Amino acid sequence: MVDLSVEIGGIKLNNPVMPASGTYEFSEQHKGFFPPSELGALVTKTIFTEPRHGNPPPRVWETPCGLLNSIGIPSEGVENFINFKLPYLRKIGPPLIVSIAENTVESFIQLCKKVEDTGQADMLELDLSCPNIQKG
Repeated sequence: MVDLSVEIGGIKLNNPVMPASGTYEFSEQHKGFFPPSELGALVTKTIFTEPRHGNPPPRVWETPCGLLNSIGIPSEGVENFINFKLPYLRKIGPPLIVSIAENTVESFIQLCKKVEDTGQADMLELDLSCPNIQKG
């Protein structure tokens, strides 16, 4: 068997395969689609401090040459994420990368601290340039 493990920032991943934030929802209903325990890391959908609805429909539009999307990053907010989603994600197994976004440096710092204080995230991904939000 080939060893595909990698280390990033002192965190060992069994392999380098991980979804981009927001591309794979880790939930009970998707469990049969692909076993997320086989990923090198879990990367969450981006969360904000407060809940966000995202952009109104239509969010995806088919064109002759592909798709356009403007999802607007809906978020359950950090409190809901910490209380409900985070415990489920920790049970899956691979290291956990929590993707976060905010509008100001101060808000980023506060959100980082909230997630860090749980002791449950292995790494943070800072969503600094998403084109799908008004101030992005």
